[in-house]
Amino acid sequence: MCGLHLQTRVHELKGRRLDAKAAVPKAHLGTAKLTKKMFVGGTGDLTDEDFKEHFSQYGDIEDAAVVRREGMSRGFGFVTFADEISVEKCLLVNHFIKGRKVELKRAVPKEDLGAAAVAAAGGLQAVGPGAMAAPLAAAYPP
Repeated sequence: MCGLHLQTRVHELKGRRLDAKAAVPKAHLGTAKLTKKMFVGGTGDLTDEDFKEHFSQYGDIEDAAVVRREGMSRGFGFVTFADEISVEKCLLVNHFIKGRKVELKRAVPKEDLGAAAVAAAGGLQAVGPGAMAAPLAAAYPP
């Protein structure tokens, strides 16, 4: 299994204590935070039981469910583990549940969605036409 080093957080090397953490790509340094909750996309018609059964091999699950509206799957779900390391172990490998490939991402709290979207866009926030007109007019009076 990938990520065996993450199962034991504290390691010792030449008498020094080390703390094992999952590597985060440089492109994600500003947006990636350790979290116990994970987004799972592409769930299709998977049941909550399929979901829990698959992810329970990576750690203790506090909650796992496919999101539904009026009984129909919305095509994604969330898994909340007892610890952050379980999420990191999941992100190391591709996942297939009942023959369906699913996509995993660290869950982002709703209040952080705006900041994450801005960071993902390279720090630029989309604005409508004319949004820059007032600041430009103030900077360059007639």
